[in-house]
Amino acid sequence: MAMGNDARALYYLLECAAAYLHVSDNYLAFMNLKKAEVVRSSAAEKADVLPCFEEATFLSLKGEVCYNMGCMDLAKKTLSKALSLLKRKFPLTSAGVVFQFLLEKSERASHRKNRESSLHQEAGRERLPWLFRQSHCLSLLRQLFSLEGTSSGRRLSRLAALMKVNTAEESEDASHVSASS
Repeated sequence: MAMGNDARALYYLLECAAAYLHVSDNYLAFMNLKKAEVVRSSAAEKADVLPCFEEATFLSLKGEVCYNMGCMDLAKKTLSKALSLLKRKFPLTSAGVVFQFLLEKSERASHRKNRESSLHQEAGRERLPWLFRQSHCLSLLRQLFSLEGTSSGRRLSRLAALMKVNTAEESEDASHVSASS
């Protein structure tokens, strides 16, 4: 099977998994992700590399299934890896959390000042799917960490919420750029 066929099969399976998650059928979502994993392995054996976004989408859907099925630690790892592929790191160390929190706070303040002035041209139509996928991963991480009931879990939950707000504002700006193009 050529990579074009592998890619089509992967897209189809990811769409099916997302649709099953949308209607809360975790079993069928899981089964489609298992099939997608076979396609990924097949592509890897042929030395074909999946595009970063597709790999991140696969991991975020897998993380959501893990979350829905109660595999919380695996869900955290998978969603963090998906975010990393989406160019958005989620720290898990105390020092990393503090640093990221400060960075997100300053981004938020900076974003408010620059919101009216200049919209990022690179954050147009092609950036929106990345931002929406980041937002979804951050939402799930916020929920996961809020379930812990520890001070560390609350801190991580607040960080995920702040990162999601910043991502939402960036995607709103990207939507405006896309609409004005």
